[in-house]
Amino acid sequence: MSDFSINNKHYQYIAAPNLEDNSDWHDAYIMKIKRILNGKGLQNDPILVPAYPLVEYRDQSEAIFEFGSYWEGAIYYLNTVLDATTTSMQLAVVKRCINKEYTSHNETLFVKIWDSHGQLILLKAFLLREFYKYHEGCENSWEWEKAPETIPRGISTDLEWLREFILNYRDEYKKYPNPFFGGQNPLHLGLVSLEK
Repeated sequence: MSDFSINNKHYQYIAAPNLEDNSDWHDAYIMKIKRILNGKGLQNDPILVPAYPLVEYRDQSEAIFEFGSYWEGAIYYLNTVLDATTTSMQLAVVKRCINKEYTSHNETLFVKIWDSHGQLILLKAFLLREFYKYHEGCENSWEWEKAPETIPRGISTDLEWLREFILNYRDEYKKYPNPFFGGQNPLHLGLVSLEK
C-alpha cells in the first residue's frame, strides 16, 4: 500500500494499531477524522491516515477494539463528513464508492481509507442487513450469514448480492473481526452516530 494524493493534498498510511490504549473505541476516530480533514497535506508533511488494520494482535479483544474503532470511524465519516445520516443514505454512498462513482474529494478520501483492500463490501453487507431489519421487517436478518438460503428471493438485487457475498466471502472474512460476519452486530457499530 502506497501513499496517495487527492487534489494536491498528500496522504500517508500509518499501520495499526491506530487505537490508543486510553481511547474509547466507539469514538476514537472522531479526532483522527477531524485532523485528517483539517490537515494541509503538504508533500513533505503528508496527512496521516489509518491503514486497514491487518496485523497480528496479542489477543482477540485487542483485534475487536482495533477493527471496531476502524469501522466505527467509517460510520462517523459517512454520517458527519458525507452527510449520510440514515442507513439508506449510507448504503447509497457506500454503493457509489464501491462502484468508483465518487462525487467529491471527501468520497475519494473515504474510499482510500475504508476500501484500500476491497473491504468496503463488508460495510455494504452490514448496512444492507441493517436496512432490511429496520425498514423491511426482516428481523431475523442477522441469521442470514449462517443460512443465506433464508434470504428472501426476488425482492431486490441488493439481497441477491448479499446472498452471493455470504457464499463467496464468509470463509475469507471470518479471519478478522468485521462489521458483518459474527452475529447481529459483531463490532457494535453505530454507537457513535448511526441513526435507524
